[in-house]
Amino acid sequence: MGTLKSLYRYPLKGFSAQALDGEVLTADQPFPFDRLHALTRPGSKVDPQAPQWAHKSNFVMLMQDEVLATLDTDYDVASGRLQVQHQGQLVLDVSLNDPQGRQEFETLITRMLAPKNTAQPISLVSAMPGSELHFMDKPDAVISVINLASVRALSHDLGCEIDPMRFRANLYIDDAEPWAEFDWIGHSIDLGQTRLVVDRRNTRCAATNVNPKTAERDQTIPKSLRNLYGHCDMGIYVKVARGGRINCGDEIKVTM
Repeated sequence: MGTLKSLYRYPLKGFSAQALDGEVLTADQPFPFDRLHALTRPGSKVDPQAPQWAHKSNFVMLMQDEVLATLDTDYDVASGRLQVQHQGQLVLDVSLNDPQGRQEFETLITRMLAPKNTAQPISLVSAMPGSELHFMDKPDAVISVINLASVRALSHDLGCEIDPMRFRANLYIDDAEPWAEFDWIGHSIDLGQTRLVVDRRNTRCAATNVNPKTAERDQTIPKSLRNLYGHCDMGIYVKVARGGRINCGDEIKVTM
């Protein structure tokens, strides 16, 4: 019923994706190292000394800060090393395990967000790998999935190509029918060594309006979905019922 074509994590909320060939998923846990770090907005209710999950409006993110799409980030989950490039130039090379490195990253983003920013500071908050804390948009341990056939259908109906990376999913699947993923809700997926339970649709926000290549707001994706199909959904959320390894190229088997 489909094939896993690509696999991504987003270690820093709102920043660029990291492509993977495979990953080991754990039962009842979110995607490993996904949204491990986040930058709080000025005036955020998140306590930098004791961070907890909070609504995305508390954080720097694409929905409000499209300039983030001009940055390419590379984060080493083993060492905590972060490299940031802007327009092909390396602008930061620090360790997020080091207080000075964290401060340098905070300062870089604070400057990029000016004049939107206020005198209140931006703070980097982090979750310990393997802990229940994360900074994903949803509080529960869900993994996001996009059906590339559905994105192609949207592109056709809009009359322009929509980059699937606008949807910032963990799993991108293909070789399924457009919108078939909505019929999988409440069913299980066997993928590699894992079993995933399809939990619900993914309702899209204005972050998808930002072109990940140009950092321009050149679409109105939620409005277009509503106008075309009567809903604002693209993709699904799954939960891990049985852990194990998944790899690009694995076949998807849906238990209907």
